[in-house]
Amino acid sequence: MNKCINIKKVWFGHGTSNVILEIPEYLTNTCQIPGIKKSVLEAFPSIQHHHCHNDNGFSFEDELDNTELAHLLEHILIELISEKDINSDNIIGWTKWNWKINPYWHYEIEIGYPNKTVFLSALSETFKFMESLVSEVSAPHFSGELVSGKIPA
Repeated sequence: MNKCINIKKVWFGHGTSNVILEIPEYLTNTCQIPGIKKSVLEAFPSIQHHHCHNDNGFSFEDELDNTELAHLLEHILIELISEKDINSDNIIGWTKWNWKINPYWHYEIEIGYPNKTVFLSALSETFKFMESLVSEVSAPHFSGELVSGKIPA
């Protein structure tokens, strides 16, 4: 299977676990992946109850219709950490990007959770799940003629 989502960096801070992802432009949003909401809710039913702070004030279930793929990955990661560590309460996460500083299509996810072993295991499972969702989505194909210089009339 061709990897669509690439892990660029993983690091651990003071009580946090962090990852930088590279996601191709054609996969940046959940609305680009047919059936993703149904698949996510079937695999992780309790994810619909996650609290989510967003500009529109939507629940995470509503956000699933049109949110960054990295944001979805953050919530799945939190869900899997919670399943693996029953003593973890109120795990919080942030998905952020700044394409003035970092390369385009790079996203940073920060999870307020310090256990490296559990985080890495959950990250691995999250990526397997995400890759299964996006494996059928292909990059746009250009079949025209590439012309340098001026635009043909």
